Amino acid sequence: MRKTTENFPQVLFIYKHKYKMDNLYKKFSIWVLIISPLLVYWPTFSNQFQMHWDDWWVVMNDYTENGINKDNLIQIFVQFYHGQYAPLNETYYLLLYNIFGYNAFVFHFASLLIHMCNVVLVFFLIKRLLQFSFSLKASSVLRVSFITALLMSIHPFSVEPVAWIAASKCLLYTLFYLLALHTYLSFIIKQKWFFYVSTLFLFVLSFGSKEQAITLPGCLLLFDFITKRSIRNTTVWLEKLPFLIFAFVFIVVTFLSQKQNVDGILSHSITYPWYQNVVFASY
Repeated sequence: MRKTTENFPQVLFIYKHKYKMDNLYKKFSIWVLIISPLLVYWPTFSNQFQMHWDDWWVVMNDYTENGINKDNLIQIFVQFYHGQYAPLNETYYLLLYNIFGYNAFVFHFASLLIHMCNVVLVFFLIKRLLQFSFSLKASSVLRVSFITALLMSIHPFSVEPVAWIAASKCLLYTLFYLLALHTYLSFIIKQKWFFYVSTLFLFVLSFGSKEQAITLPGCLLLFDFITKRSIRNTTVWLEKLPFLIFAFVFIVVTFLSQKQNVDGILSHSITYPWYQNVVFASY
């Protein structure tokens, strides 16, 4: 007992030093994750709007220019536009335009800022998952989280949504999607319904940005599996029921929006056979 007491100051010093180093490494990682996309995407600040591509109708339209008022906001949320339904993305353009006008630098900077937020969210999400599910050293957790987020930060796969203003809905839906995964993980850990409702709300916001958000229920089940929740548990599936109902509604909305543009499976337009669609989906 005496020996343990004598060694306590030394053990406490080592623990504090280790905690300080891990915290320093975490701060360093976050700064690198913020600066790296800024360096990679710096050339986009000199880009203008794509007047011969989608910017001229996706960004520059009546919704964007009709101002922040009740009638315009209602139209944004209840109407389909060119076969698409992304009211939050259109509201995002509306806010930027009414504050800064058609300033290409501001629109590009806003896209990059959202991308940076997504990268940091991925860093903390992977970190939380590894801490929750695996017996790894703190240094290993930070290293894996950092490398994963860095790949997302600078990978060419992200060039289109970040550098192309009309693709900002990819960034927005990812932002709300990642936030939903964070709140769901908090729900798993703390079992507080505030986090569950927050996840459902963020699911709606994510779909309001882009229809690919309908994959979230499947991702939540993967989180249940990773965090060692029993997939055979009825409660786990009952928790997913509202998400599945919302996903079904979102699918119908997406099909209806495509039909208005004479596209999608509800229209009678000529389409590719199912086996070619499988190849496209894989690509």
